[in-house]
Amino acid sequence: MKKLMKIVLALVVVVVILVVAGLLTVNHWARRGVETGATRALGVETTLRGIQVGILGGEADMDNLAVDNPTGFDGSFLTFKDGDVKLTVASLLGDTIEVPYLHLTELTVNLLKADGKTNYQPILDSLKAEEAEPDAVKKQGKKFVIREVVFTDVTVSAQVANLGGLVKPVTIKIPEIRMTDVGSGGDNPKAIRELTDIFVKAILQKAMQEGVGVLPAELTAELGAKLAQLKSLEAMGVNMAGSIRKLGETGLDLQKQKENLGNITQDAGKSVDELKKGIGGLGDLLGDKKKEDQQ
Repeated sequence: MKKLMKIVLALVVVVVILVVAGLLTVNHWARRGVETGATRALGVETTLRGIQVGILGGEADMDNLAVDNPTGFDGSFLTFKDGDVKLTVASLLGDTIEVPYLHLTELTVNLLKADGKTNYQPILDSLKAEEAEPDAVKKQGKKFVIREVVFTDVTVSAQVANLGGLVKPVTIKIPEIRMTDVGSGGDNPKAIRELTDIFVKAILQKAMQEGVGVLPAELTAELGAKLAQLKSLEAMGVNMAGSIRKLGETGLDLQKQKENLGNITQDAGKSVDELKKGIGGLGDLLGDKKKEDQQ
């Protein structure tokens, strides 16, 4: 009996070791998959501190992802603190991984311009090159279909350098960005690289929308021109919940603001001219009054 118990105990230990080893392997390759895919898409180093995949529970937790700035800029381009993913376990063995829910929170995006260069230019150029790759290359790897994507607590910071160096950053807060059925449309599989493309574009477009009149106009105008050269989210089969206006509409908003500013300046000029005329008329009146007193 004791011998049997020892054998059973040994088997349990072996099973536990295999399960732990399997989970560690899954976590390792999941983290490496995220890092490699995002780095390839963005052209800059991307690191994920940790990911814990719960196979039995069909969920995964991610923490502290950081996308480095391109060469010439310090710090990070994008970071997020926490992420929760719900998985359809059965789909992990197939070619298409079903993800009912993805939630990322405490995202920070830093937009910088100095010496005529921006930190987002090389990143968007990398996304453009990624989109131009042949379909045969894009179809490598597993396809991901995410039914609901939610980003919460998003902070966008923008800085433009002047002759004295970087000025104080302008910051906007975006409470939520929501997308549905990401990866279900279009002809190509939505691997990590293409998901990275979608997520970055969604954040930047929302930043442009919410930042009109707040973020530096020269920066948003340049950013809008670059985003317009990429595939639209609609063309990539992404459904945006809520209102993310198209780049053309955002551009019209900026143009309207510019026209309004011109009208205000013009009206101010007219007011100044009228004020001068008024002062001149008052001077003439006082002059006539002085002449009358002398007579």
